[in-house]
Amino acid sequence: MGNYESCKRCGRIFEDNYRLGVCDECVEKFGKDKEFRAKLSITRNYVKDMELKGELLSVGAVAEGTDICEEEIWMFIRLGEISTASFDDPKVREYKLRESRQRDKVFSGDKDRIAEEIKRVTGGFHFKREKE
Repeated sequence: MGNYESCKRCGRIFEDNYRLGVCDECVEKFGKDKEFRAKLSITRNYVKDMELKGELLSVGAVAEGTDICEEEIWMFIRLGEISTASFDDPKVREYKLRESRQRDKVFSGDKDRIAEEIKRVTGGFHFKREKE
């Protein structure tokens, strides 16, 4: 059973499996939005420059350095659009840990199903039918 939430942009109810907080339609709109792309480019460049300098970042520092609000920085992080490797922000670490645990939970549920599929397949295009 999925996690249903209200989209933070349009208010539509949707299944939020990736914990983005934004529905698929709004994510598509963001990808086509020139302002969104410009802010994303500025943020990526700022993060990359700070990584090269060896500075540790927080969401607040990136927002202050780029003049982009923290909510949009979080949106970029949730969408996986910017690297979080150089973030020393406890909230970012907590988010990445939760995301990792959620991904592990989803994949562990598929593990049994995949094992069953492997049992049935012998190779090529032929299936081995188990005797009942």
